[in-house]
Amino acid sequence: MNENRNNWFLLTGILIGLVLGVLYSLVVNPVTYVDASPASLGPADQDEYRLMVALAYRADRDLGRAQARMRLFDDENPAYTLGAQAQRTLADGGDADLARALAQLAADYNNPLPIAVVAATETPGITPTPPEAQMLQETATPQVTATPLVTFTPRATLRSLPTLAAPFDLRQREIVCDPAIPEGLLQIEAVDGNGDPLAGVQVQVTWSDGEDLFYTGLYPRVSPGYADFQMEPDIVYSLRVGEAGETVTGLYTSPCEDGEGNSYWGGWLLRFGQQ
Repeated sequence: MNENRNNWFLLTGILIGLVLGVLYSLVVNPVTYVDASPASLGPADQDEYRLMVALAYRADRDLGRAQARMRLFDDENPAYTLGAQAQRTLADGGDADLARALAQLAADYNNPLPIAVVAATETPGITPTPPEAQMLQETATPQVTATPLVTFTPRATLRSLPTLAAPFDLRQREIVCDPAIPEGLLQIEAVDGNGDPLAGVQVQVTWSDGEDLFYTGLYPRVSPGYADFQMEPDIVYSLRVGEAGETVTGLYTSPCEDGEGNSYWGGWLLRFGQQ
Protein backbone atom coordinates (compact mmCIF):
# COMPACT_ATOMS: atom_id res chain seq x y z
CA MET A 1 0.00 0.00 0.00
CA ASN A 2 2.87 2.34 0.83
CA GLU A 3 4.38 1.46 -2.56
CA ASN A 4 1.20 2.60 -4.40
CA ARG A 5 1.19 5.82 -2.37
CA ASN A 6 4.80 6.52 -3.29
CA ASN A 7 3.98 5.96 -6.99
CA TRP A 8 1.13 8.46 -6.78
CA PHE A 9 3.39 10.99 -5.06
CA LEU A 10 5.97 10.53 -7.81
CA LEU A 11 3.38 10.94 -10.59
CA THR A 12 1.90 14.01 -8.88
CA GLY A 13 5.33 15.58 -8.55
CA ILE A 14 6.05 15.04 -12.25
CA LEU A 15 2.73 16.63 -13.25
CA ILE A 16 3.27 19.63 -10.94
CA GLY A 17 6.78 20.05 -12.36
CA LEU A 18 5.48 20.01 -15.94
CA VAL A 19 2.79 22.58 -15.17
CA LEU A 20 5.26 24.87 -13.41
CA GLY A 21 7.74 24.51 -16.28
CA VAL A 22 5.10 25.44 -18.86
CA LEU A 23 3.97 28.46 -16.80
CA TYR A 24 7.57 29.62 -16.40
CA SER A 25 8.33 29.32 -20.13
CA LEU A 26 5.09 31.00 -21.23
CA VAL A 27 4.48 33.63 -18.54
CA VAL A 28 7.51 34.27 -16.35
CA ASN A 29 10.30 33.99 -18.93
CA PRO A 30 8.84 33.49 -22.44
CA VAL A 31 11.07 32.89 -25.44
CA THR A 32 12.09 36.11 -27.17
CA TYR A 33 13.11 35.96 -30.80
CA VAL A 34 15.89 38.36 -31.79
CA ASP A 35 17.19 39.03 -35.32
CA ALA A 36 14.84 36.47 -36.84
CA SER A 37 14.93 36.07 -40.60
CA PRO A 38 11.98 37.67 -42.47
CA ALA A 39 11.37 34.27 -44.08
CA SER A 40 10.49 32.86 -40.62
CA LEU A 41 7.84 35.51 -39.90
CA GLY A 42 4.11 35.03 -40.29
CA PRO A 43 2.32 36.24 -43.44
CA ALA A 44 1.11 39.48 -41.82
CA ASP A 45 4.57 40.33 -40.48
CA GLN A 46 6.15 39.53 -43.84
CA ASP A 47 3.76 41.98 -45.53
CA GLU A 48 4.71 44.61 -42.94
CA TYR A 49 8.40 44.02 -43.59
CA ARG A 50 7.99 44.31 -47.37
CA LEU A 51 6.01 47.51 -46.90
CA MET A 52 8.81 49.02 -44.80
CA VAL A 53 11.32 48.07 -47.49
CA ALA A 54 9.16 49.73 -50.15
CA LEU A 55 8.75 52.92 -48.10
CA ALA A 56 12.50 53.05 -47.43
CA TYR A 57 13.16 52.66 -51.16
CA ARG A 58 10.76 55.48 -51.98
CA ALA A 59 12.67 57.71 -49.53
CA ASP A 60 16.28 56.95 -50.50
CA ARG A 61 15.92 55.40 -54.00
CA ASP A 62 18.63 52.86 -53.07
CA LEU A 63 17.59 49.86 -55.17
CA GLY A 64 20.62 47.77 -54.17
CA ARG A 65 19.75 48.02 -50.49
CA ALA A 66 16.09 47.22 -51.19
CA GLN A 67 17.07 44.14 -53.21
CA ALA A 68 19.41 42.98 -50.42
CA ARG A 69 16.59 43.28 -47.90
CA MET A 70 14.16 41.40 -50.14
CA ARG A 71 16.65 38.57 -50.66
CA LEU A 72 16.24 37.69 -46.98
CA PHE A 73 12.87 36.18 -47.92
CA ASP A 74 14.43 33.57 -50.28
CA ASP A 75 11.65 34.49 -52.71
CA GLU A 76 12.06 33.31 -56.31
CA ASN A 77 10.14 36.29 -57.73
CA PRO A 78 10.21 39.27 -55.33
CA ALA A 79 8.78 41.67 -57.94
CA TYR A 80 5.67 39.53 -58.35
CA THR A 81 5.26 39.21 -54.57
CA LEU A 82 5.48 42.98 -54.14
CA GLY A 83 2.95 43.53 -56.91
CA ALA A 84 0.58 40.97 -55.42
CA GLN A 85 0.79 42.69 -52.03
CA ALA A 86 0.00 46.02 -53.67
CA GLN A 87 -3.10 44.48 -55.22
CA ARG A 88 -4.16 42.94 -51.89
CA THR A 89 -3.72 46.30 -50.18
CA LEU A 90 -6.11 47.93 -52.64
CA ALA A 91 -8.57 45.03 -52.56
CA ASP A 92 -8.73 45.22 -48.75
CA GLY A 93 -9.40 48.95 -48.84
CA GLY A 94 -5.91 49.88 -47.65
CA ASP A 95 -3.98 53.09 -48.15
CA ALA A 96 -3.50 53.77 -51.87
CA ASP A 97 -0.22 55.60 -51.16
CA LEU A 98 1.24 52.46 -49.55
CA ALA A 99 0.09 50.37 -52.48
CA ARG A 100 1.78 52.84 -54.83
CA ALA A 101 5.08 52.45 -52.95
CA LEU A 102 4.89 48.66 -53.27
CA ALA A 103 4.06 48.93 -56.96
CA GLN A 104 6.97 51.30 -57.58
CA LEU A 105 9.48 48.90 -56.00
CA ALA A 106 7.96 46.00 -57.93
CA ALA A 107 8.40 47.93 -61.18
CA ASP A 108 11.99 48.97 -60.47
CA TYR A 109 13.15 45.71 -58.87
CA ASN A 110 14.50 44.07 -62.04
CA ASN A 111 15.63 47.37 -63.60
CA PRO A 112 18.73 48.55 -61.67
CA LEU A 113 19.58 52.20 -62.03
CA PRO A 114 22.99 52.92 -63.61
CA ILE A 115 25.72 54.66 -61.66
CA ALA A 116 26.95 57.85 -63.26
CA VAL A 117 30.76 57.96 -63.34
CA VAL A 118 32.31 61.39 -62.89
CA ALA A 119 35.64 61.69 -64.73
CA ALA A 120 38.52 63.30 -62.87
CA THR A 121 39.74 66.54 -64.38
CA GLU A 122 43.13 68.17 -64.05
CA THR A 123 43.33 71.45 -62.18
CA PRO A 124 44.48 74.15 -64.61
CA GLY A 125 47.38 76.43 -63.78
CA ILE A 126 49.45 73.89 -61.79
CA THR A 127 52.86 72.96 -63.24
CA PRO A 128 54.25 69.55 -62.24
CA THR A 129 57.39 69.78 -60.08
CA PRO A 130 60.53 68.15 -61.59
CA PRO A 131 61.82 65.10 -59.68
CA GLU A 132 65.10 66.86 -58.59
CA ALA A 133 63.30 69.87 -57.16
CA GLN A 134 60.75 67.63 -55.49
CA MET A 135 63.57 65.73 -53.67
CA LEU A 136 65.06 69.03 -52.41
CA GLN A 137 61.66 70.14 -51.14
CA GLU A 138 61.12 66.86 -49.33
CA THR A 139 64.46 67.17 -47.51
CA ALA A 140 64.09 70.86 -46.69
CA THR A 141 60.47 71.05 -45.61
CA PRO A 142 58.47 68.25 -43.99
CA GLN A 143 55.39 67.41 -46.03
CA VAL A 144 51.95 67.73 -44.52
CA THR A 145 49.47 65.16 -45.78
CA ALA A 146 46.01 66.62 -46.16
CA THR A 147 43.02 64.50 -45.25
CA PRO A 148 41.12 63.70 -48.45
CA LEU A 149 37.59 64.99 -48.63
CA VAL A 150 34.73 62.54 -48.84
CA THR A 151 33.40 62.37 -52.38
CA PHE A 152 29.99 61.18 -53.48
CA THR A 153 29.22 59.50 -56.76
CA PRO A 154 25.98 60.90 -58.21
CA ARG A 155 23.46 58.35 -59.40
CA ALA A 156 21.47 58.86 -62.55
CA THR A 157 17.77 58.10 -62.35
CA LEU A 158 16.06 56.42 -65.28
CA ARG A 159 12.61 57.63 -64.40
CA SER A 160 10.83 59.41 -61.60
CA LEU A 161 7.56 58.96 -59.84
CA PRO A 162 4.59 60.41 -61.73
CA THR A 163 3.50 63.90 -60.85
CA LEU A 164 0.04 63.53 -59.43
CA ALA A 165 -0.93 67.08 -60.42
CA ALA A 166 -0.31 66.43 -64.12
CA PRO A 167 -3.34 64.64 -65.64
CA PHE A 168 -3.23 61.91 -68.27
CA ASP A 169 -5.09 62.05 -71.54
CA LEU A 170 -5.87 59.31 -74.05
CA ARG A 171 -3.34 59.07 -76.90
CA GLN A 172 -4.38 55.78 -78.53
CA ARG A 173 -7.44 53.54 -78.40
CA GLU A 174 -7.80 50.40 -80.48
CA ILE A 175 -9.56 47.04 -80.41
CA VAL A 176 -7.21 44.08 -80.05
CA CYS A 177 -8.08 40.79 -81.76
CA ASP A 178 -5.28 38.41 -80.83
CA PRO A 179 -6.03 34.78 -79.90
CA ALA A 180 -2.62 34.54 -78.22
CA ILE A 181 -3.72 36.76 -75.30
CA PRO A 182 -6.57 36.15 -72.83
CA GLU A 183 -10.04 36.98 -74.11
CA GLY A 184 -11.45 40.35 -73.10
CA LEU A 185 -8.11 41.71 -71.87
CA LEU A 186 -8.05 45.48 -71.35
CA GLN A 187 -4.42 46.66 -71.69
CA ILE A 188 -3.28 50.04 -70.38
CA GLU A 189 0.01 51.85 -70.93
CA ALA A 190 0.99 55.11 -69.21
CA VAL A 191 3.93 57.32 -70.26
CA ASP A 192 5.23 60.71 -69.17
CA GLY A 193 5.67 63.80 -71.29
CA ASN A 194 8.87 62.38 -72.81
CA GLY A 195 7.24 59.09 -73.76
CA ASP A 196 8.95 57.07 -71.00
CA PRO A 197 6.81 54.45 -69.20
CA LEU A 198 5.59 55.41 -65.74
CA ALA A 199 5.14 52.97 -62.87
CA GLY A 200 2.87 53.54 -59.89
CA VAL A 201 0.15 55.34 -61.86
CA GLN A 202 -3.36 54.75 -60.51
CA VAL A 203 -5.87 53.09 -62.86
CA GLN A 204 -9.57 53.05 -61.96
CA VAL A 205 -12.03 50.79 -63.80
CA THR A 206 -15.75 51.11 -63.07
CA TRP A 207 -18.92 49.43 -64.32
CA SER A 208 -22.58 49.46 -63.36
CA ASP A 209 -22.21 47.58 -60.08
CA GLY A 210 -18.51 47.46 -59.40
CA GLU A 211 -15.14 49.17 -59.29
CA ASP A 212 -11.49 48.09 -59.36
CA LEU A 213 -8.41 50.12 -58.49
CA PHE A 214 -4.84 49.11 -59.39
CA TYR A 215 -1.52 50.55 -60.53
CA THR A 216 0.85 50.36 -63.46
CA GLY A 217 4.19 48.64 -62.93
CA LEU A 218 2.96 45.35 -61.47
CA TYR A 219 4.23 43.56 -64.59
CA PRO A 220 7.76 44.97 -64.97
CA ARG A 221 8.70 42.28 -67.51
CA VAL A 222 6.12 43.74 -69.90
CA SER A 223 6.74 47.44 -69.19
CA PRO A 224 7.02 49.66 -66.08
CA GLY A 225 4.03 51.62 -67.39
CA TYR A 226 1.83 48.59 -68.15
CA ALA A 227 -1.32 47.34 -66.41
CA ASP A 228 -4.25 45.23 -67.50
CA PHE A 229 -7.78 44.28 -66.49
CA GLN A 230 -9.91 41.25 -67.38
CA MET A 231 -13.28 42.28 -68.83
CA GLU A 232 -16.40 40.12 -68.81
CA PRO A 233 -18.84 39.80 -71.75
CA ASP A 234 -21.99 41.96 -71.78
CA ILE A 235 -20.55 44.53 -69.38
CA VAL A 236 -19.62 48.10 -70.35
CA TYR A 237 -16.67 49.60 -68.52
CA SER A 238 -15.25 53.07 -67.94
CA LEU A 239 -11.59 53.75 -67.19
CA ARG A 240 -9.53 56.62 -65.83
CA VAL A 241 -5.74 56.84 -65.54
CA GLY A 242 -4.39 59.09 -62.82
CA GLU A 243 -6.33 60.80 -60.08
CA ALA A 244 -7.51 63.58 -62.38
CA GLY A 245 -7.14 62.09 -65.84
CA GLU A 246 -9.51 61.73 -68.78
CA THR A 247 -12.30 59.17 -68.34
CA VAL A 248 -12.72 56.71 -71.22
CA THR A 249 -16.17 55.15 -71.59
CA GLY A 250 -17.73 52.48 -73.78
CA LEU A 251 -15.20 49.70 -73.17
CA TYR A 252 -16.52 46.16 -73.70
CA THR A 253 -15.50 42.78 -75.09
CA SER A 254 -15.54 42.90 -78.89
CA PRO A 255 -16.33 39.82 -81.04
CA CYS A 256 -13.34 38.62 -83.11
CA GLU A 257 -12.57 35.68 -85.39
CA ASP A 258 -9.36 33.75 -85.91
CA GLY A 259 -8.00 32.50 -89.23
CA GLU A 260 -10.23 29.42 -89.11
CA GLY A 261 -13.45 31.34 -88.54
CA ASN A 262 -13.70 30.58 -84.82
CA SER A 263 -15.13 33.45 -82.79
CA TYR A 264 -13.67 34.74 -79.53
CA TRP A 265 -13.79 37.88 -77.39
CA GLY A 266 -11.27 40.58 -78.16
CA GLY A 267 -10.00 43.35 -75.91
CA TRP A 268 -8.71 46.91 -75.97
CA LEU A 269 -5.36 48.68 -75.95
CA LEU A 270 -5.34 52.16 -74.40
CA ARG A 271 -2.26 54.38 -74.26
CA PHE A 272 -2.24 57.44 -71.99
CA GLY A 273 0.24 60.29 -71.91
CA GLN A 274 0.92 62.76 -69.14
CA GLN A 275 0.31 66.36 -70.06
